[in-house]
Amino acid sequence: MVYSSQVILKAVGVHVTVTYKGHVAYAATFPWEGIDALDTAVMPNTNIRVGIKPNIVPDGAQLIFKHEGSNCEELEVLTEKVSSCFEAVALMTGCKVHGEWNLLHYSSVDQADLYQANVKSFGVTFDPQVQQQTWGSPDMGNVSKKIPSNHVLYDIGCKASNHCHAFMAAAMT
Repeated sequence: MVYSSQVILKAVGVHVTVTYKGHVAYAATFPWEGIDALDTAVMPNTNIRVGIKPNIVPDGAQLIFKHEGSNCEELEVLTEKVSSCFEAVALMTGCKVHGEWNLLHYSSVDQADLYQANVKSFGVTFDPQVQQQTWGSPDMGNVSKKIPSNHVLYDIGCKASNHCHAFMAAAMT
């Protein structure tokens, strides 16, 4: 093969497929229990600067990203920081950035208080320390704005966080 160039091309190369293994965790409730294999896999791509295929610099990339706050004010502050991060990276690299933001401002605090009062009438007790923790947003979106809803959590006696293999095994019993 002949190229019109003053540079001699290197004639050797290596192809490698690298697989990282981390530890799954439910990010909305116990992110610190996870070891993120995806974050690990992204780092060589940014450090080595290879694109989608060897010798090709990609012209587009898309992220689907989610962040949460324990209240609307906290979420707005965090959203501004996340947006600034996206903008800064685009400015730094010379890329253009466009975000399609779907801000889900919802809170089931009122429904949670009603639920707690109701189950207390049946003798159920709640651990005050657990009540104060933020457990992520419910997977039901804005349904609670139209229909009284609650994202109920209950203890099955498993120390592993939900959405991981140990929890799945315990939940099957």
